[in-house]
Amino acid sequence: MLLAALLGFDRLSRDSEIVALFAGSISFLRIIAPVIGLALVVSLVNYAFNDRIATYATERVADFNNHRQDILGETSHPLDLANRADGKLQVTVHVEKGYDVIAKALREVTITVYGPDGRPSKVIYADHAVAQGGGFKTWTLYNGFVSNCQGLAGNITFPKMQTNEINKTPENMAFLQRDPETLNFHDLQRQINELKAGGGNSSDVRNAEVGLWFKVSLPFSC
Repeated sequence: MLLAALLGFDRLSRDSEIVALFAGSISFLRIIAPVIGLALVVSLVNYAFNDRIATYATERVADFNNHRQDILGETSHPLDLANRADGKLQVTVHVEKGYDVIAKALREVTITVYGPDGRPSKVIYADHAVAQGGGFKTWTLYNGFVSNCQGLAGNITFPKMQTNEINKTPENMAFLQRDPETLNFHDLQRQINELKAGGGNSSDVRNAEVGLWFKVSLPFSC
């Protein structure tokens, strides 16, 4: 688009056609109006293409990669979440090896529960956590331990334990872990708001915000 505009105006200038247009009492705004109109149409088409078709295609690639990671035992990027109530930190959740979309499981989970005084009261670790079903926030933790932090009983190991401390459904986890390139503008805005509300990793939030405005800036560079 840039090359076409440069070539077009270069010829208009070299062939004195712009001088002829001005001599014919045609204003600059009237001359430039078709250019602005076409640029706007191309920008809108480009935006729609990137926001719908490109994100859909990228999402399919991400699904393929999720299946490949599951088969090869590879890990996703870490997740950090936080639950707050009345402005006070209640629980933080760190998932070192991310959320496995295929198995609907979290890998290497550390849950820190905070007391009313804002100090950690206990830490729960599990090798993995599996969701109890779509729409529910109950997770089953496997092969872990509970460590009390305020002078209570010591470590308690467990092969299996249920918890509501994570406070996220499998759908929430999958959505928060999705790459910004797989989301359209509206969904990416929602992901950013959920990450901010949940105390998500600041670098993840910044990357998502950059991706959000890149979806606008690139098409309208025309």
